[in-house]
Amino acid sequence: MDQRSASERSPPARAPAPRRPKAASRHADEHGSVPAEHGRNLRGPRDGSDAVYANIVDYVIRSTHRIWEERGVGLIYSHYKHDCVVTTPLAVTRSRDEVVASTLRTLAGFPDRRGHDNEVVWSGDDSEGFYSSHRVTATTRNTGWSDFGPPTGKKVVWRTIADRVVRANRVCEEWLVCDCMAVVHQMGLDVRMVAQKIAGQKVARGETLPDYGGVDRTLGQNPPPDAFTAPGAHDPAERLVCQVLHDLWNRRRFDVLRTAYARNVVAHVPPLIDIRGQNAYADYVIALLAMISNAGLIIHHVCSIPDGRGGRKVAVRWTLDGHHDGAGRLGDPTGKRLTLMGMSHYHVRGGKVVEEWAVFDELSLLVQLEMPTQ
Repeated sequence: MDQRSASERSPPARAPAPRRPKAASRHADEHGSVPAEHGRNLRGPRDGSDAVYANIVDYVIRSTHRIWEERGVGLIYSHYKHDCVVTTPLAVTRSRDEVVASTLRTLAGFPDRRGHDNEVVWSGDDSEGFYSSHRVTATTRNTGWSDFGPPTGKKVVWRTIADRVVRANRVCEEWLVCDCMAVVHQMGLDVRMVAQKIAGQKVARGETLPDYGGVDRTLGQNPPPDAFTAPGAHDPAERLVCQVLHDLWNRRRFDVLRTAYARNVVAHVPPLIDIRGQNAYADYVIALLAMISNAGLIIHHVCSIPDGRGGRKVAVRWTLDGHHDGAGRLGDPTGKRLTLMGMSHYHVRGGKVVEEWAVFDELSLLVQLEMPTQ
């Protein structure tokens, strides 16, 4: 939840070319380790990296546990490259010292934080490098000062997805999204006041809200194309998810949910709510798009793993970009250009999405609305 510098666009992925993974388990034992037979092995120690991990799933789960639950914050120096770029909806940092600082601030505000590993979706190998997408649910109590203000004593639950490029046991690049809007709500704070505070800090550093002009959803007067495949989408489940995202967010074809989503689909979406059924999910998407009616969605990365039961788990990193031109939970329309950075995990079985987890931060949109336009 680092909020020190500005970036309103996710930079292009510099991930390794993915190779199709074998089945990999996300489950860890009581020490956070994953059996060696799950996932491909990591290469041995290079450049002083820690070689205690059996595979990429073990690396992601156990290194996170060691840094956060065991308070081994200094392990960041051996697990992250010195110039690792970390992108969040509200910030871009470019050094592991900044990663350490952000971790310290979060632990100070939520010292009893416990992360529950929900899923690791990955691709790659130890020679080309790995791309991992790690979904975590954290439970904690706000007993210290945080980026949002003084301690409230409130219990808090939040969902996070962290995508990482890992080479030689070190994180080279990371994209991190947390549902901060849900956190602020649970802390009992006024989200508008929090957004104004963060925006004020950004303005004091000379930051402004850029407007990039037209949205790339359409080409000239032509509508969005019918078919769409994101770069790197090779598996049928990956292509299904990318096409559905395109149909919903670019083509406004909410009727595709009848064939692409299971009738009893469950979607876990911000701010920490669960939606059941195709119609309820369509209503949720429509309400968001009504506030940013010209929004277009760009897919930056997709990968998947088998679920062991004939289906697949698919991870997608994306951004939604458009102008605030409609009323809704963001308030009256301002016309400002907004960018929403997000990540989603999907469970595809029998050619349909049966469950979805989306993580994005609407607080970042409120912060953008408080910023002066460039």
